Order: sequence, then C-alpha cells, then structure tokens
Amino acid sequence: MSQLYSAPWAGRSEIATLAEAALSELTARAQRDRDYAKTASAAWLADALLSRHEYCPKRVTTALDKRKLKPREIIDDVFPATARRLGELWRTDAITFAENSVASARMQALLVHLAPLWECAEDAPGSGLAVLFTIPEQSHHTLGSRIAEAQLRALGVSLKRLSDPGVDLFCKTVAADPYDAILFSCTSGGSLASVRRMITQARKQIGGLPPTLLGGLVLDHADQICTRAGVTEVSSDPRHVLSLCAAENRRREKATP
Repeated sequence: MSQLYSAPWAGRSEIATLAEAALSELTARAQRDRDYAKTASAAWLADALLSRHEYCPKRVTTALDKRKLKPREIIDDVFPATARRLGELWRTDAITFAENSVASARMQALLVHLAPLWECAEDAPGSGLAVLFTIPEQSHHTLGSRIAEAQLRALGVSLKRLSDPGVDLFCKTVAADPYDAILFSCTSGGSLASVRRMITQARKQIGGLPPTLLGGLVLDHADQICTRAGVTEVSSDPRHVLSLCAAENRRREKATP
C-alpha cells in the first residue's frame, strides 16, 4: 500500500526540484542581464563624458533613466566602473590628461546633478554616523573620493571633508568633534607617509582615535598599506566604514562593565 501512494509524492518532489532549478536559473539570468546593463552603461557614460559635442548633464541623466537602472546601481556600480575606465584610458594613453580632466569634471557635475536621487531614508544603514573624510597631500585626483562621498551620503553618513589639511589642522579637527571613523582617500604611495604623520600626531595629542580606513587608487599599486599608513584597515569599498563602525561599537560594548 505504501508503494502505491509513494509514487505521487515522489513526482511532486521532482516537480518541486525542477521548479526550484528553473527559478534559480531565471534569477541568475536576470542578475547576468543587470550586470551586463551596468557594464554597458559604464562604457556608454565614459564615452558621453569624453564626447567633443556639447555636454548636457540633464540629457545624460535622461539616458541613464532609460536604461532602467536603480539609483543605487548607478552610484554603487556604474559610477565607480566609469571612473576606473577613464583612469585606464588615461593610463594607457588612449586619452590625454586634458580629456581625462574634462571628463572627470563633467562626472563630478553629474554627481551633484543626480544627488537628489540618492536622498536616503531616516532609517538608512549609515544614519547617525559621523565620518571625517580626509584627502592627504599628493592625492590630487578627486573623482574617486567624490564618488565615495556620494555613496556614503546616500547611506545616511554625515561627512566632513578635509583636503590636504596638514598635521595641525587634522589634529584640531579630530579634537573638535567626535567622529565614528576617519576615512582617507589616497591616489599614490607618496601620500601614505602623510597619513601616518597625521594619525601618529593625533594619537599623541588626543589619545584614542576612532577606527581609520584607507582607500583609493593607491590600493592598486602599493603594499603593506596598513603598516605604512598606520590605519586600522584598507578597503576599495568606502561602504566598509559601516562594518568598521559596527565592529568598534561591539568592542566598546564588551569593554563596558
């Protein structure tokens, strides 16, 4: 009797397995399509920024809207990929310094133009966090840092930006307000010593510092960055600062009797 009734249930199990496999394949295909759309959009945007024709941010925004990408996909995926593409074109001499500078300026203007799309909700994951964003000396290319700023602001993080502050101004700024983290953006290995001087002097004057995170183009062509710069961690993703702050909060809670 049991054999008589086992067959239908076995059939249903096979159908469920096939349905799960089909759903998994559809999900994977949809993700591949979105990944392709983001990659294609980054290539298109780089071309638009390099165009010799009249540049119109509103026209570019409209074209991005037609690609059906979410605002978070534009800021988290398309913009960083576009910046990397521009950097690679310049590195390989496919474009001139002047062309790269113009494209970078246009992209920074586009960031400002699109900022209203990235207004975050009150319960955004970074709400309530205050981060000091520092651009040290010898880090002259600001496009990547501007994109990182936009990503963090879209997550609700409150940012204060310091550009080439020097040791004294850095220490005064850190002492003046409480920060949950300090983020450095560096483009060259030459700026790592500057970061270390700022951190070392701030610790001498103030004592304990919040977690420090370093990112930027320097990650692609330098090693032993944590040791050389004296930072807590390094990451190519500025959003990593959220997990760094969360880890510091857990450490403080454990230390509190």
